[in-house]
Amino acid sequence: MSYRKQSHNAVKLPAEVEEFVRLLRADRPGAELTAEPGGVKAKNWWLECSRGKAHVTVEWRPGRGFGISDPKAEAGYGEGPEEVFRDARLAVRRVGQWLLGNGAARPSWLRQLREVHGISQVELAERLKVNQAAVSRMENREDWKLATLLAVIEAMGGRIQLMAHFKNCDIPVRLAGAGRGATGYHAGPRKRKVMGR
Repeated sequence: MSYRKQSHNAVKLPAEVEEFVRLLRADRPGAELTAEPGGVKAKNWWLECSRGKAHVTVEWRPGRGFGISDPKAEAGYGEGPEEVFRDARLAVRRVGQWLLGNGAARPSWLRQLREVHGISQVELAERLKVNQAAVSRMENREDWKLATLLAVIEAMGGRIQLMAHFKNCDIPVRLAGAGRGATGYHAGPRKRKVMGR
């Protein structure tokens, strides 16, 4: 992997960025990487990663982590990254997924998420108390029930926050059962209706 740091008066890379560079070198030996300091106040760094025709930009911010946006998405000025990783290892895995894509069809979002977190289909199936084939079907599903989606994300250790985006405002969606002030939903055990009761 080739790596070059733009010379800006010999600015030292922050430890988190150094770790990202080290991990990306080990994970994607053929990748190109350029690191440049951003703003003085934000103390952020821009990392340009490419391999062949695939390219992704990562922004690191102290206290926030590594922000990654879909390079093909049309983002407006100041919208920020679509994905934020506080762990350099997870950020490198995600960048690796982008760099392997080369514009080809990408695996489902669920598979990408599962792989970034190092969870196998079998392990996720055990956590969900379903068989591995059910997880495989989920990974190819396009239409999701909210309760299923919530259960899958929770099984991987995450939680969901829902936000309604309008032209002139963004409002959190508060669901019943999510707890006071929560903008998500906790998928608790399902209550089954018994016929005839």
